[in-house]
Amino acid sequence: YARRMVRREDRVKQRLPRIGGLLLKIFDEAPSTKAFKKGAEGERVAIKKLLSDSGPNVHFLVNRRLGLGRRDGDVDVVAVSAAGVLVIDVKRCAEAKVRVEREGGLFTARHDVLKVRGRDESRLLDGLAKQIDAVTLSLQADPRFADVPVSGSLCFVDADLPLFGHLEARGHLIGPPKGTAKALREASGDLAQDLVEKVADHLDAALPPALS
Repeated sequence: YARRMVRREDRVKQRLPRIGGLLLKIFDEAPSTKAFKKGAEGERVAIKKLLSDSGPNVHFLVNRRLGLGRRDGDVDVVAVSAAGVLVIDVKRCAEAKVRVEREGGLFTARHDVLKVRGRDESRLLDGLAKQIDAVTLSLQADPRFADVPVSGSLCFVDADLPLFGHLEARGHLIGPPKGTAKALREASGDLAQDLVEKVADHLDAALPPALS
């Protein structure tokens, strides 16, 4: 968001040096630019909750690229615990109803459909799967971590989610920051704490920060 704002200001002031500053005050940012700001605010809310409520034995990596040299996306949050690695994709959808429907039946394979505001947003699951694949490949690059389990979660901020129970789609957890933190806090696993720390260090090197 900050980079887009700087580019916008530079572009307007170069083209219209006398009135560029005034026009920037009058005309609002483009919706695509606002989306970055909205997403960043949602990530801050989610990460604050995860850090405070997940317990002391979870290691977090925040805002990471999908691998060294890659520029085709990033991971919002990677959480490493005794249960393995949880890839968390944060989405801010204020007051949006989020539900999972299972379609298919007698003549077609059953599959999960993620609905947001009543629309099919299963592409979000596809994006999460891409992130999980990148993290899995990073772990498999070191034989010590090849068998560490990797799972995913869509963490919705300010969304309309079921009050009771939890949602799952394609085996991935779907819920608010509070529910995601609870899942991390209560998850059980066989990874010793020293191995958890080594996995976190490995991913810290393999998934560079998306922002310098």
